[in-house]
Amino acid sequence: MPNDADLFKNSDGVKQWAIEPDIAQKLWTLSLELIGQPAA
Repeated sequence: MPNDADLFKNSDGVKQWAIEPDIAQKLWTLSLELIGQPAA
């Protein structure tokens, strides 16, 4: 599934960041920063 696909319209498949460990870790770290939680 292209990373710019609308998930509401295309609910099958996954985005690249869901299967790439390095990208997933960066997204997780950013998510924690956005909610004010320290990265473990």
